[in-house]
Amino acid sequence: MYSKKYLILYNIIMNSKILGRNIQRERLRLGLSQEAFASMLGVTGSYIGKIESGTIELSLSKIQEISAVLKVDINNLTKF
Repeated sequence: MYSKKYLILYNIIMNSKILGRNIQRERLRLGLSQEAFASMLGVTGSYIGKIESGTIELSLSKIQEISAVLKVDINNLTKF
């Protein structure tokens, strides 16, 4: 049986990966490269790669900023 702490960590990791895939889907829908998208957000292409692969956790304010740049409702990005 897994500990509660392990399950919480697992959920955080999986949600980050799903969020990253949703962001990537919307970026590609707009025909944006990672570099162009990064420029719009004032970050590096490497940072976008980490977001899309789910290797970093985003703050709510950063998710809101991303949804504004992608012109998509935040709920479309956070569907887990």
